[in-house]
Amino acid sequence: MNRCGAIGLVAVVGLTTSVSIAQPEPYTKGTVLIVDTASMDRMLPDAKDQGLVRALAMLPGRVKELPGELPDLPPEAAGIFNTVMTCIGKPFRLMVAYDGDLPTGGLFGYGIGISFLIGDEAAAGEVHTTVSGLMAQSGQRIKKTGTRWKGMSDIQTPVGLVSFGPRNAKDGWRYEVVFGTMNDADGAAAAALPKADGFEPLIRARMDFAGLTPLKDMANQLGAGGPMVEEMLSGVKEMGLIGEQAVKISYIAGITKDESVSLSTWEGVKPFAGTLHLSQTPLTPADYAVVPADATDVYMAKIGEDGFGYLLASVSQLGDEGQEVLSQIKQHTGVDLQKDLLDAMGGTAAVYMSETTGGGGLTSMVAMMKFRDRAKAVGAMNKFAAAANQAVEESDLPAAYINVASWKDGETDLMTLRFPGVPVPLELTMAMTKEWLVFSPIPQGAVAAARQASGKGDGGLMANASFRSRLPEGKPLVSMSFSDTPRTMKDGYGLLSMAGSAVSNLVRSPHGATRDPGLVVPLYKELATGARSRVTFTYWRGEDLVTETRADRSGLVSAAGSLAMMLKIAPALVIPAAAVSFAAEESQLIGVGPREASGSALARAALRAMPMGTLSVEQSLLLMSPRFVEVAEPMWRLPQSKETP
Repeated sequence: MNRCGAIGLVAVVGLTTSVSIAQPEPYTKGTVLIVDTASMDRMLPDAKDQGLVRALAMLPGRVKELPGELPDLPPEAAGIFNTVMTCIGKPFRLMVAYDGDLPTGGLFGYGIGISFLIGDEAAAGEVHTTVSGLMAQSGQRIKKTGTRWKGMSDIQTPVGLVSFGPRNAKDGWRYEVVFGTMNDADGAAAAALPKADGFEPLIRARMDFAGLTPLKDMANQLGAGGPMVEEMLSGVKEMGLIGEQAVKISYIAGITKDESVSLSTWEGVKPFAGTLHLSQTPLTPADYAVVPADATDVYMAKIGEDGFGYLLASVSQLGDEGQEVLSQIKQHTGVDLQKDLLDAMGGTAAVYMSETTGGGGLTSMVAMMKFRDRAKAVGAMNKFAAAANQAVEESDLPAAYINVASWKDGETDLMTLRFPGVPVPLELTMAMTKEWLVFSPIPQGAVAAARQASGKGDGGLMANASFRSRLPEGKPLVSMSFSDTPRTMKDGYGLLSMAGSAVSNLVRSPHGATRDPGLVVPLYKELATGARSRVTFTYWRGEDLVTETRADRSGLVSAAGSLAMMLKIAPALVIPAAAVSFAAEESQLIGVGPREASGSALARAALRAMPMGTLSVEQSLLLMSPRFVEVAEPMWRLPQSKETP
């Protein structure tokens, strides 16, 4: 519910702008991007967060002391510090607009504006005095009487006009910097900002991808383009990320009297659902039943109607190097990755942690996906296991001490990586029930998850009252995530308290002053009382895809839950890196050299392994979809030197 959602949206805009530079459809004017945030003091309204609010309010006093403590600091530093403290925490707005009819400020008709709602005319004037002085010292030629707004100054650049200074806007005095063409900041902002329904908005943002289409003219003037760019842009248009009918993305985050709320909406995305591999099939009670009732963290989604087969459907996207890798895998294992494995998987995917599968920590993590053709998928897995065992026997490794063992638990088939006779604390296990393929870092977790998926466990996730009470009514969900913050936040409280101590010490004065914020983080029982779990769900609303997140109103409560998750998964960030390094050295065991195994083809294939349809809208903004990787790939498909190690 903080500024991260807005920052993620801005990051995606920067990425998209760098590649989306040619389309023929007309676009005359409009707001391309707007991000609007409330003041920092409104971001943390809950009583549990007031210690942190109190500490942050003391930060300007501490910053003003720094020039006296740092003798080498330049004289203008004090003014800079004061300016930063005046602006930071104020309501903030970023806007990108286009006006091809009146490109008065240059920049090919585009304008970029940054605005802080200072509120007070005198304070805004002080900011302008400091900024003008810094600009003058840099050697810029400043026209103190601006041509666009009274009280602002101008700098003419070869590309466009830069205006900066205070402006008496409709909502009060603002300090702004505008680059390029922007003729109506207030009216355009009011029209473009999404409306909140039933809660107080703190962050609002909207991106209209159709506003990127005029960049074709810019590309022509700069001499850009070419076959690779045209190929890429054709794919981008298929995704609905450029053109007159391009999608729009809106984001709103705010609070009610009980909780924090955020809504992300892909407007008009349904016509592009197939290209983006977005599922339109909702989750069912049978899907929820495969997750134990004592799960603490869950993510579940319906996969696009084409399943996982699309990942390798266009082998040409992998290039010659990728085709060689796939050919070698088939030659040495007998498995065609697309036909024998990926085409056989689809439907529903899930990842969760639970007490049932291993106590609730990292080793309890289970990943599952549904079979489309069980016989074909199991056959491929058996071939992989046989090839791995044969490769070990033919290698210099002590074959007796490592193997992939096949075994059964009732009607469930399992495979486990074992190290007979050697005390290796690792037994990666895969289970195959009648409907599900299950992965777990421990055999106990695989067995428990397989039994749950086979109807031999507890009542499933719907038996979890904390989860069930958070589900929306009348909204068929295509994906959802759940974090039982009241149960897990205890694991993150210690780290949160240490962070609170860091903030307390930061704002205290070393000069004997009585500035002390007290306890930034409340006592654990006070923080945990009434804490709410976090739930995110994605559903279709007509032509739009909506992702809704609801969490505790307290930022510190949510932070404790996030830190708990971070501590759980931290080891998983180290172990895979070591495994990849080992695989790159030992990949000759299956006939694939280290260069091919770690080359760009596999890296691109790995990016495609996260289908957009399994992500929430917010996650999709931050993690490029496989389709985006495919269409942007020509930009980095560069010839490699034969001498490259």
